[in-house]
Amino acid sequence: MQVGNIPLKPTEEEERIDHVFQEVKELESDVTVLQELGRNWQNTPRWQQWRARAEEHLGRASARTRCAHNVHDVSGGKQQWGGTGTLTHGTLAHYSGGSGVDPSELGRWTWSLFTGRHNMKTRIVSTYIPCANLNGEICVHAQHKQHLQDKDDDRFPRKAFLEDFEQELEKWVAAGNQIIVRGEVNESVTHHSIHGMFTRNSLQNLLFANHDSTDAPNTYFRNKQDKVIDGIWATPGITATQCGYTDPNSSPGGHSTFWADITYESALGHRLPDPTSPEARRLKLCDSKVTDKYLDKYEQLLQENRVCARQFKLEASAIPGRPLTQAQCDEANTIDDLRTKCMKKAEKKCRHLHMGAVQFSLKTEQPRCRIRFWTLALCRRL
Repeated sequence: MQVGNIPLKPTEEEERIDHVFQEVKELESDVTVLQELGRNWQNTPRWQQWRARAEEHLGRASARTRCAHNVHDVSGGKQQWGGTGTLTHGTLAHYSGGSGVDPSELGRWTWSLFTGRHNMKTRIVSTYIPCANLNGEICVHAQHKQHLQDKDDDRFPRKAFLEDFEQELEKWVAAGNQIIVRGEVNESVTHHSIHGMFTRNSLQNLLFANHDSTDAPNTYFRNKQDKVIDGIWATPGITATQCGYTDPNSSPGGHSTFWADITYESALGHRLPDPTSPEARRLKLCDSKVTDKYLDKYEQLLQENRVCARQFKLEASAIPGRPLTQAQCDEANTIDDLRTKCMKKAEKKCRHLHMGAVQFSLKTEQPRCRIRFWTLALCRRL
């Protein structure tokens, strides 16, 4: 499976959201972790919610989303700096075992849990650590500092994050979870505060485990110090066959897009089979019109194949108290096969299925709904 991320930036432009989903399709990632979504979801209309947009672009049946923001913000605006989220689609979405957010409800991290064979669990986490920005009243640093002060907590926001997140890491590791963390840490990933936290919990940097860390390109377009301030970390049981990141100037948020190909065997204990959808049944017992048509067709087929006549002849030839002869057994099996074939054929003829062979299109759906509305309106008027 492929784990990727798309860093964003706060904006009101809906085109940016469409660009994100287009990039998700191009990356073909099974799990996409997101940072800096820039939305106060409590003040966002339902049709603009992340789940609604994901279902619109990726389909309702194969999309799972979870987003987090600072719920303590009382500004009332739709835009908000910071926030994290996860997006799962495709086959892996059917193995989702739940999701969660930062317990403090500041939107500092979001996680999705996946359950595989023998109850193997892998937790994929999206994190955003605020930079040490002492200016601005709406920046992430200021938001977190305000909340901490309201709780009589004098910790620095970055320190609070590292301490709180490490406590969560320890709980997940103790529970036997395999962990993949994609983080925008706003500090060099080799800094003792970042490197030490992951090392103490036995997580390794997947990028540096597969590539030489010497002279690694920076991951933020404004970074002039050639620092790698983003990364992907994982527990030792996770195997990445390939991983890397793109040029930061090519991403909508100015940070590099990271990706890693993780083997299903290491994450979930087996290669995931493609889910199969059961075939729709034409026969509906709750619809008298369909059942009547089925019974009429079934009776017609029985007469055409002389099933009832053969059944009566077999019953007349049987002697009570004696077992059936081999010829009678063969005849009984033949009659049973004929009845089954008649049932299946009658079911195919009882109702026509509209399976949507033509791909859904908003351009054709809107005129169709308009026609249906006026048709119903005229019927009601008449």
